[in-house]
Amino acid sequence: MTHLERSRGALLDIVIETSFSLAHRWHSLSITYVESFDDDEEGFSFTALAKFIVKRIDHLQFPSLKYVAIPYCDDSLDFLSPTRSPALEHLEFEGFIAEHTDFPPVTALKTLKLDFYGSLEDYPSFPYLIPTQTLTNLSLSGCTWVFSLRPNSIHLPSLKILEISCLAKAGQYMDAIVAPILERFIYTSFDSDDAPSAAWRGFRSKFINVRHLSFDCRKDTTTRKLLHSDAIALCEAFPGVRHVKLKTNQLPHLFDPTLSNARARRPIDLCAELESLTLCGLHPEWLKPNQFSAWLVDRQALGLRKLHVKLVHFPDSGPGQSIDFKFHRLYEVLKETASWSWTMSH
Repeated sequence: MTHLERSRGALLDIVIETSFSLAHRWHSLSITYVESFDDDEEGFSFTALAKFIVKRIDHLQFPSLKYVAIPYCDDSLDFLSPTRSPALEHLEFEGFIAEHTDFPPVTALKTLKLDFYGSLEDYPSFPYLIPTQTLTNLSLSGCTWVFSLRPNSIHLPSLKILEISCLAKAGQYMDAIVAPILERFIYTSFDSDDAPSAAWRGFRSKFINVRHLSFDCRKDTTTRKLLHSDAIALCEAFPGVRHVKLKTNQLPHLFDPTLSNARARRPIDLCAELESLTLCGLHPEWLKPNQFSAWLVDRQALGLRKLHVKLVHFPDSGPGQSIDFKFHRLYEVLKETASWSWTMSH
């Protein structure tokens, strides 16, 4: 770096020369795309770096390779086969193209992260090609509409963590999978048509082992207000959840009381084993009705377990997000009814 700085604008001759005789020692490979102001010059494209590297290593053997992360690449990826990389456990694709990855039925793969943005147009049955037996962590993202799935047709016997982000057919995919030991579910909705009332209806007994639930809606897609039925559908789908994380400007009806047998019931009451809540943003409109505070008071009166409540505040969350005028009232309730912590996040 010192030599480059001293050379100022002098033209450079760069030669990268290496032998791949040490391929047996490779433990991880991560190809990272960094945006540049010169990306459009001289025919540079998003795929250039990945294609350059993959083309030169695709014929090699990597017996110790465990971690691979690759951006958008439209070349063959033969080096990822179980014969070339038998120890591979973590695989991550950005801009995934199914045509160039032939997943084997038997593999040691434990973690798989696929981003479908701009791809998968011609592979409606692709989810059935994913190796499922040893996967413990699966992450799917991207707006694809072409999945063609049958209920309870994708078996993931080892899956413990599932993350779905902006997947157009999230509900259909969840209906297709069978994951008996799933413990953690992280969900970001695609758009207003993928509300919980539509995506999670009918899943009451399917995800009873999920203990950690994180729910979010993308800011630019929350055109339809989430309703009381959405809150109920989410809580019914994950009745055994113990730890919940959500933003307070979403699911406003989670603590809405309705009368049932002369007693106030809220959608959140369906989660009878709840132990902790992480509340992000502390939106003042969400706090205004004092429903959350009233729910905590009712829980205490019923002798239920004391929750741990974590308040996460985003100082750059924009105008109208100040909670100073409401926080003192919330604090008074929290210190009597729950254990709690407060953190600032960016």
